[in-house]
Amino acid sequence: MQDNGLTTRIILNVDDNATDDTCIKKSDLTEEGFDFVKKVYDKWTDKVVDKEISSTNFKLLDKALNEIKSKSK
Repeated sequence: MQDNGLTTRIILNVDDNATDDTCIKKSDLTEEGFDFVKKVYDKWTDKVVDKEISSTNFKLLDKALNEIKSKSK
C-alpha cells in the first residue's frame, strides 16, 4: 500500500518487517488506501491464512488496486 501511494505516512521502512505490533490506522491511509482496505485486504488475508494462496500472491490485491486507480483518473 505504501509503495502505491495509499498511505499518508511511512508505515515500514524498506528493511523493516511487519510484526504483531505493526498497526495501520484509518488516518494512515489516503482515501484510495481506505477504499483498497475495504475492498480487498480482509479477503486477501483470509485466503493467505486459509492457505488458499501464498502471501506472495498479489493478484487479488493488484486487481483491486488497478480498479481503484482507474476510478480516480
